[in-house]
Amino acid sequence: MFRYPTEEISENIKFYQSEYKEGMTTKLPDESEFQECLNTCFSNTEKDFSEKIKIIKLFKSNGKVLDFGCSWGYEALQLQNNGFDVTGFEISKSRTDFGKNKLGLTILDDYSLLHSIKDESFDIVFSNHVLEHLPSLYSIFEMFYRLLNRNGYLIIFVPNCSGIEKHEVFNAKKSYAFGEKHTMAFDNLFFKQNLSRYGFEVKCTSSPYDINNLFNKEESPYDTEYSELFVLCRKVS
Repeated sequence: MFRYPTEEISENIKFYQSEYKEGMTTKLPDESEFQECLNTCFSNTEKDFSEKIKIIKLFKSNGKVLDFGCSWGYEALQLQNNGFDVTGFEISKSRTDFGKNKLGLTILDDYSLLHSIKDESFDIVFSNHVLEHLPSLYSIFEMFYRLLNRNGYLIIFVPNCSGIEKHEVFNAKKSYAFGEKHTMAFDNLFFKQNLSRYGFEVKCTSSPYDINNLFNKEESPYDTEYSELFVLCRKVS
């Protein structure tokens, strides 16, 4: 499901400079909040991404990562602290500047900079709750494929808009975001049908995640039915 009419990339970029507000995802921390995050390494905060980093490490323990849609860099920093060589991408100039100036991260803020990166530059392309905000994905999928090494991984997390917990995604508090901030509503079939066309081997599962037993459909017949969808894609051709 997607919003129609679709918008131009330029309109999408303009919206995310100042109009988009999404709580902890976009809010820049004040100095005390920032220091607390650094002192605790984000542990036990809403920006603690240790679970997802453990998932990433199941497939690549190190290497070059593109964090696509990295906000002000809180996840990119945690990836970096766990041994990854991280390049971020974020279209919001204010969040990009914060991550570069306060965290010393490498963050690109223009699609032209991504397009100028040579082929097969990354071992992992990672995107956490970003793709649902974009007006079109086909050129993005092509770019991900080009930037990944052979046998590299595209790792995606998005809201799961089908299944037995879809009421959690489309509840009264959250549903307004679809059509305004979220231009697309995904299910696992969208990724399986589309990303396979670009030369990816695709697997999907959903939260909560059993780190030691991902993608086991025989034991968990509802493993793509819950509120967050995890899409694992390996570049195979």
